[in-house]
Amino acid sequence: MQQLVLLNAIPDLVTVATTDSDPAARKKAIYALSSATRNYQPAMNELLKSLPEGYPTDKKDASNMDDVDAILDKLRAHPVDASA
Repeated sequence: MQQLVLLNAIPDLVTVATTDSDPAARKKAIYALSSATRNYQPAMNELLKSLPEGYPTDKKDASNMDDVDAILDKLRAHPVDASA
């Protein structure tokens, strides 16, 4: 998970999770974000910086599964423009 932070891949995964028209691609991106951010604070910090408007921007604890799940659930429900 450290590699995702080092390679600056978190913003790319957020973009796929919130804009890709393929539901399978979005699901895989969210799964990768889930794996990266649970119990790894540097990845959580990068995720919070990369989230689109309307998502939490305050500091979240990567070891608090309720905080992590709230963000991931919101990503799962994020509306995607089908015409894109």
